[in-house]
Amino acid sequence: MKSNQSIINLLLASTVIYTTTQKNKSKHMLYANPNFRANPPSRSETPTSPMLTPSPNPTNVTSSEMATTINNTMNITPSTNETEMMDSETLPDRSQLLQALYAADSASNMNPTSTGPFTLPPLEYDFDALEPYIDERTLRIHHQKLHKAYVDNLNAALSRHPEFYGATLDQLLIFPDRLPSDIQTQVTNNAGGHYNHSLMWKVMDPSTKSRPTGEFAKAVSTQFGSFENLKRNLKTAGESVFGSGYAYLALNPYGRLIIVTTSNEATPVPLRTIPLLPIDMWEHAYYLKHQDRRSDYIDDYFNVINWERVGARYEAASQVLTPPPQ
Repeated sequence: MKSNQSIINLLLASTVIYTTTQKNKSKHMLYANPNFRANPPSRSETPTSPMLTPSPNPTNVTSSEMATTINNTMNITPSTNETEMMDSETLPDRSQLLQALYAADSASNMNPTSTGPFTLPPLEYDFDALEPYIDERTLRIHHQKLHKAYVDNLNAALSRHPEFYGATLDQLLIFPDRLPSDIQTQVTNNAGGHYNHSLMWKVMDPSTKSRPTGEFAKAVSTQFGSFENLKRNLKTAGESVFGSGYAYLALNPYGRLIIVTTSNEATPVPLRTIPLLPIDMWEHAYYLKHQDRRSDYIDDYFNVINWERVGARYEAASQVLTPPPQ
């Protein structure tokens, strides 16, 4: 029998991923770290920006509160018969995760060193460039109205403590526990919305029809069996999102490709994974063209993914993360 604390610790570091069996059938697996630290990080994990240094008296968050938060945002479905345990001693600290995230974001031209007040990033293509897969009206509203609202709300929250304008978007995502309590939720939610959309615009491309190449292609083949199996599992994950959220291809701390689902505007970052490719499953991303046909929307989305840029994120982050000892 596991103790209650062991169960809490299991929930703290768990996320559903989709992988492929020898029969090419999707099934759920669980990555977990039984010694995941709910307490604030040590000073050795302090980021370079002085704005997010740990407080002398950091907020005391209980394990049960943290477990509830992660469960609510990361769509966790624990499994008792399939668990791959992570050794806490080999997990990267959050400073290393920050550097890996910076590397991935730089590789996809996201300008990760920019600080607040944040601005809406321009698209690299015209609003009608993704037709017929993503319609012009949806893309214009999505970018100009919805994404802009996350940027505006993030800046409004930070304006109450303007010293935190000195933080990068990646720092806000990785060190939310170092924000003042009165803005922590608003910053986390809107920073997630800003990041998810900024990444999505960068991995979409009107040229279409690209495929994984290089080391990324090898990882896809090794871990999913084929490119088609990867897309099949991503589609299954996207269709499984209840309500609003994302299906994400991500890189876990051990350098393994995983697929996770998140709720609302949560990112995979809190579980120490590097986001590679988001699929936005909010209705506003597809309803004007696809109505309730989520499956058709995902199929169309696959036609505008820039897999070369996704691969560049994978390779850049992989060079920073330290693999566990064999």
